Amino acid sequence: LIHPEIANNTGTIGRTAAATGSVLHIFHPFGFEMSAKARGRAGLDYWDQVDCREHASWEAFLEAERPSRIWALSARAANPVWEAAIQPGDYLLFGCETSGIPAEIQNWAVAHNGESCLIGLRVHPPARSLNLACAVTAVVYEGLRQLGQDILVAKAQRRSHLTYGRLGRSDHCSRRSRAGKVARGDGD
Repeated sequence: LIHPEIANNTGTIGRTAAATGSVLHIFHPFGFEMSAKARGRAGLDYWDQVDCREHASWEAFLEAERPSRIWALSARAANPVWEAAIQPGDYLLFGCETSGIPAEIQNWAVAHNGESCLIGLRVHPPARSLNLACAVTAVVYEGLRQLGQDILVAKAQRRSHLTYGRLGRSDHCSRRSRAGKVARGDGD
């Protein structure tokens, strides 16, 4: 999440990360305070369940994480998220609420991942876009769906990374079979 501006959106995105066992990467600067006292005032009593990694800059993130593939989300992207072939280890990158992903970061993503890395969620006009927290939730769950992960079963046995985070699949994750029974995933 690059330079988030609205604390409530970041809180909702943090709750999605906690609920899906995902890692939340946040890039400085923020448009709000992230201290424990500020989180307490905002009612983010679950924040201790969020694996949140703060990065001083885009460059610091690249150095620390060394992402192999990034999907850059944009309200103006021609490629819908459901046509992206999300794989374990991929990162989902979301920009700030008012201006999206900065041009230099979007250009980096395209240069390293190709034009098809720009993906988005289509909306019916006259709507321009979804709220950032709503978009993150929709895309994260689409990524988990593509990876065949049932996050409600055995989520404690794996950690996926979402950048907002990085998606990954554990050899120990569970998934539901067509009959609705829980089946142990074996990486198939």
